[in-house]
Amino acid sequence: MNKTTTYVLLGVFVLLLIYVLAVQQPADNAAATQTVTAQVVSAPKTLWPLTVDQVVGVTVTDHSQNKTTSFSRPSPSGSWTVDAPEPGPADQLAVANQVATLGSLTYATEITSTTDLTQFDVLSPTIQISVTLANGTVYRLDVGAATPINASYYAVVNGQAPLYTVYSTTLTSYLALLDTPPYLQPTATPDPALTQTVVP
Repeated sequence: MNKTTTYVLLGVFVLLLIYVLAVQQPADNAAATQTVTAQVVSAPKTLWPLTVDQVVGVTVTDHSQNKTTSFSRPSPSGSWTVDAPEPGPADQLAVANQVATLGSLTYATEITSTTDLTQFDVLSPTIQISVTLANGTVYRLDVGAATPINASYYAVVNGQAPLYTVYSTTLTSYLALLDTPPYLQPTATPDPALTQTVVP
């Protein structure tokens, strides 16, 4: 092999090396970064895998105020009734709206750096939200102490790790049930004495 051929082959090798380092490698890295980013963005942050149309019972309890509101139905196709604080007919639309959001109940962060849950008051929770499915499965969100920042609370599902933080706004509509249970409001009937007869 003469020197000219050697130089030409060496030049081609150098050009290929420059191409790989300068063009192909950054492109591959960018593609990998985009894939990872897409996975992170699309990752679900729901607290539990609920099938909303299978929910047959919901209970919200505030232990600090000794208040409980619960409503249930005999089957996924049955009508809802309020069980507590007092039994009564339920507003079907109001209950359906509350139940519809249970499947997408989300957490803000998941804390995996601790296994000692006692310091977060989640093992003796102030607030509990329980959801019962038709197959007997129960999911319970145990809400403990407030976090130092971000207006959120520490919480666990069914009294077990992992530890989550949940925004207070996520809990607002459920806590409102404690003061305004979803009773069916009676429809006002017109007073015959106030009905005016129009004479043609």
